[in-house]
Amino acid sequence: MNLRTSHLVASASAVLVSCCLTGLAGLPYFESFEGSWSITSPWSTNGGVGSVSTQTGAQKTGAGTKGLVISNATVNLNVSAVESSATARSNVWIQVYAKAVQGASEPTVDAGVAGAFYIATNGAVRAYTGAWTTVTSPNLYSSSGYHGFILHIDYTATPKKWDLYAAPDGVYKTNMALLATLPMASGAGGSLTNFSVTSGSPANIDAVAISRAFTSAGNTGQKVAVYEHSTNSPVGVIMPFVLPI
Repeated sequence: MNLRTSHLVASASAVLVSCCLTGLAGLPYFESFEGSWSITSPWSTNGGVGSVSTQTGAQKTGAGTKGLVISNATVNLNVSAVESSATARSNVWIQVYAKAVQGASEPTVDAGVAGAFYIATNGAVRAYTGAWTTVTSPNLYSSSGYHGFILHIDYTATPKKWDLYAAPDGVYKTNMALLATLPMASGAGGSLTNFSVTSGSPANIDAVAISRAFTSAGNTGQKVAVYEHSTNSPVGVIMPFVLPI
């Protein structure tokens, strides 16, 4: 995955995820790619030679019956089309579950990207902060199953930074492990405008959710709206939970 000033990017093959914020009905926002989902606003592709499509059986267990498959293409979520307020997009949480492809080489990062990350062939997570760095031990992540990721993107911090949390086992949980707190690359703007996932070989994503960050009661953490998958809640309900910071 990678983060941009205007967007955050993640890539598979390696899967590269990136994001930027731009405005629709406002945050929180959630997408599980069910029903007749199609590439319409706030979603778009890079118009390349690959394909982006929903497929039955490609879903994360518990997130409906479909997942989004990205092959030799980039899919973009225009966050500013979801949330018009730049202030609301200056401190956000993003959840994405990904069945990623391990990358043999460092993905190319476009100018203006605030950050990114991908899974290397040795199973380690590598992050971009202006240069690529390894943030986990090897053999934690594979291409065989879904992994959960949450990003806290904070343009209000000094210096601007992003936190990467993960659930290597792909299990839905309210407290993912913090992998790293990372500085944004130079040139980062003042709010998130776009979230992108790029993949060469076919990779799946599901259960995408974005929320404004705000301090929870007791100032013990911050809340993020996530796609709730518990047996006690209907699938598709946005539920807040506390992540430690």
